[in-house]
Amino acid sequence: RLFCLQCGAKEGEGMSANGGGSGAGSGGPDWSGLLKWSLAQTDPSGAATPLEQRRQLSEEERRWFYEAMESMVVNEGDQLK
Repeated sequence: RLFCLQCGAKEGEGMSANGGGSGAGSGGPDWSGLLKWSLAQTDPSGAATPLEQRRQLSEEERRWFYEAMESMVVNEGDQLK
């Protein structure tokens, strides 16, 4: 499942190309929506999913994830140069 940090919508539920959605409000991240979604994905018993039952990321998914994270990280030291 995909979740939009900007609008708080899950894939297929109000996500649009411009980032707007049902929880957009101020145009920033919908932290309340993210919390609600995260809690809905959590096992109510508090037990962690055993390692052998977790889905393994493909190399393509892993590469996409790292590229996405690197694109959002700002190196303030480099900006000051």
